Amino acid sequence: MNRPYEDDEGRRKRADFILDFVGIFENLEKALAFDSEDVQSVVEGIDILKERFENLMAEGREKYLPLVKDKVADKAAEAVLEYFRDKEKRYEFYQYFKELQDIY
Repeated sequence: MNRPYEDDEGRRKRADFILDFVGIFENLEKALAFDSEDVQSVVEGIDILKERFENLMAEGREKYLPLVKDKVADKAAEAVLEYFRDKEKRYEFYQYFKELQDIY
Protein backbone atom coordinates (compact mmCIF):
# COMPACT_ATOMS: atom_id res chain seq x y z
CA MET A 1 0.00 0.00 0.00
CA ASN A 2 1.20 3.48 -0.74
CA ARG A 3 2.12 5.68 2.22
CA PRO A 4 -0.06 8.70 3.10
CA TYR A 5 1.00 12.05 1.72
CA GLU A 6 0.56 15.51 3.12
CA ASP A 7 2.35 18.56 1.71
CA ASP A 8 3.67 21.61 3.60
CA GLU A 9 0.31 23.37 3.24
CA GLY A 10 -1.63 20.50 4.82
CA ARG A 11 -3.10 19.16 1.57
CA ARG A 12 -3.60 15.41 1.60
CA LYS A 13 -4.02 13.09 -1.31
CA ARG A 14 -7.47 11.53 -1.47
CA ALA A 15 -6.62 8.17 -2.96
CA ASP A 16 -3.84 5.62 -2.91
CA PHE A 17 -2.35 3.85 -5.87
CA ILE A 18 -1.43 0.19 -5.51
CA LEU A 19 0.95 -1.26 -8.06
CA ASP A 20 1.14 -5.04 -8.26
CA PHE A 21 4.33 -6.68 -9.50
CA VAL A 22 3.14 -10.27 -8.95
CA GLY A 23 4.35 -12.48 -11.77
CA ILE A 24 6.51 -9.83 -13.42
CA PHE A 25 9.73 -11.79 -13.12
CA GLU A 26 8.28 -14.95 -14.68
CA ASN A 27 7.18 -12.93 -17.72
CA LEU A 28 10.49 -11.07 -17.80
CA GLU A 29 12.41 -14.33 -17.89
CA LYS A 30 10.27 -15.50 -20.83
CA ALA A 31 10.82 -12.23 -22.67
CA LEU A 32 14.59 -12.36 -22.19
CA ALA A 33 15.00 -16.09 -22.81
CA PHE A 34 16.65 -16.61 -26.17
CA ASP A 35 19.25 -18.85 -27.68
CA SER A 36 22.32 -17.05 -29.02
CA GLU A 37 22.27 -19.34 -32.08
CA ASP A 38 18.74 -18.12 -32.86
CA VAL A 39 19.86 -14.52 -32.64
CA GLN A 40 22.92 -15.16 -34.75
CA SER A 41 20.81 -16.71 -37.51
CA VAL A 42 18.56 -13.62 -37.55
CA VAL A 43 21.32 -11.02 -37.48
CA GLU A 44 23.17 -10.98 -40.77
CA GLY A 45 26.71 -9.69 -40.96
CA ILE A 46 27.41 -10.00 -37.24
CA ASP A 47 31.04 -10.82 -38.04
CA ILE A 48 31.34 -7.56 -39.96
CA LEU A 49 29.91 -5.64 -37.01
CA LYS A 50 32.26 -7.40 -34.58
CA GLU A 51 35.23 -6.54 -36.77
CA ARG A 52 34.13 -2.90 -37.08
CA PHE A 53 33.67 -2.72 -33.30
CA GLU A 54 37.17 -4.07 -32.72
CA ASN A 55 38.60 -1.58 -35.21
CA LEU A 56 36.76 1.32 -33.57
CA MET A 57 38.04 0.28 -30.13
CA ALA A 58 41.60 0.12 -31.45
CA GLU A 59 41.16 3.52 -33.09
CA GLY A 60 39.87 4.99 -29.83
CA ARG A 61 42.75 3.53 -27.82
CA GLU A 62 45.24 4.99 -30.25
CA LYS A 63 43.62 8.41 -30.46
CA TYR A 64 42.21 9.11 -27.00
CA LEU A 65 44.22 7.16 -24.42
CA PRO A 66 47.42 9.14 -25.10
CA LEU A 67 45.57 12.23 -23.85
CA VAL A 68 45.82 10.92 -20.29
CA LYS A 69 48.87 8.66 -20.47
CA ASP A 70 51.37 9.20 -17.63
CA LYS A 71 49.26 11.98 -16.09
CA VAL A 72 47.84 12.12 -12.58
CA ALA A 73 44.07 12.47 -12.22
CA ASP A 74 43.77 16.26 -12.22
CA LYS A 75 46.28 16.71 -15.05
CA ALA A 76 44.55 13.98 -17.06
CA ALA A 77 41.19 15.71 -16.66
CA GLU A 78 42.76 19.02 -17.63
CA ALA A 79 44.28 17.48 -20.77
CA VAL A 80 40.95 15.98 -21.82
CA LEU A 81 39.11 19.25 -21.24
CA GLU A 82 41.71 21.14 -23.23
CA TYR A 83 41.54 18.64 -26.10
CA PHE A 84 37.75 18.78 -26.31
CA ARG A 85 37.63 22.55 -26.10
CA ASP A 86 37.81 22.39 -29.89
CA LYS A 87 34.26 22.02 -31.26
CA GLU A 88 35.34 19.91 -34.24
CA LYS A 89 37.15 17.44 -31.98
CA ARG A 90 34.06 17.17 -29.77
CA TYR A 91 31.86 16.52 -32.80
CA GLU A 92 34.33 13.97 -34.19
CA PHE A 93 34.35 12.14 -30.85
CA TYR A 94 30.54 12.26 -30.70
CA GLN A 95 30.32 10.63 -34.14
CA TYR A 96 32.92 8.04 -33.16
CA PHE A 97 31.16 7.19 -29.89
CA LYS A 98 27.71 7.12 -31.52
CA GLU A 99 28.85 4.51 -34.03
CA LEU A 100 30.54 2.51 -31.30
CA GLN A 101 27.39 2.64 -29.20
CA ASP A 102 25.13 1.67 -32.10
CA ILE A 103 27.24 -1.36 -32.92
CA TYR A 104 27.41 -2.44 -29.31
